[in-house]
Amino acid sequence: MLALPLSRFAYLLAGLVSMLAACGRPSPHDGSREEQATPVEVGPTLPQGTVVEVGEDSGSVVYRYGDFRLDGAKGMRFCVIRNDIADPPDALWACPDTLFADSTLILMGHQGVLNYEGVFKRYEPQYHPAEFPADALYHGPLADPDLRTDANARHFKTRIREGCEEEGVNFGGHYTITEWGCGHVCQLMALVDRKDGHVYLSDIPFDTLDGHHGLAFNPTSYLLEVNTAATDRIPGYSVVYWRKPATYLWNEGDRRFTLLQTMRWPRK
Repeated sequence: MLALPLSRFAYLLAGLVSMLAACGRPSPHDGSREEQATPVEVGPTLPQGTVVEVGEDSGSVVYRYGDFRLDGAKGMRFCVIRNDIADPPDALWACPDTLFADSTLILMGHQGVLNYEGVFKRYEPQYHPAEFPADALYHGPLADPDLRTDANARHFKTRIREGCEEEGVNFGGHYTITEWGCGHVCQLMALVDRKDGHVYLSDIPFDTLDGHHGLAFNPTSYLLEVNTAATDRIPGYSVVYWRKPATYLWNEGDRRFTLLQTMRWPRK
């Protein structure tokens, strides 16, 4: 039998002892599968006053903070800054995106983990059509739209004429509101006095190149609600970077709309 040098024998013996010890040492992966599949979760620190609820969609969570609502992933983190004071004070590093900002508040977080379009803000109309009744409903002959009365009416003459042919008096006692699409979820409108045909298009303050998104009005009131579809996805809430719901009142004296209510616009 070939004799091993003493140094070689000692090396092999030390390796054997190490292997035997390893067989008896508990592994960090030992334990039931159930235990391994249930990691310990540490909830994120959120601004004071945040209410966390289960969302309607599978796996989603609703975070409510004041008038704001954020639908996002479980464990989502967000922060607020009011009067230059951060809440939570040590979490801004985890909130890289500005989700909403106005003169009173900055809301920060991760845009990528939000569901739907982003941040929603509570909106409840404070005015109702019955509070602003129009004069007696006009039943006389309906005048055709006089396109000469508005500088921009000629650009939409077909839409305005067709709308007046299809609609009778539907707003403010003696007016016709006629609408038409201007692209994806976008509408334009004109107001036509059916007594004399005067067209009001250029002076409509919410009638921009982007149009509006939904209208609510009736023949016996001077109240007009615009962007009503902004609260369709979540009733009572409007997404803050979409067209804002607003309420306007038509003034018969100066023939203009006055803004009564809208959401606070985010700071650009």
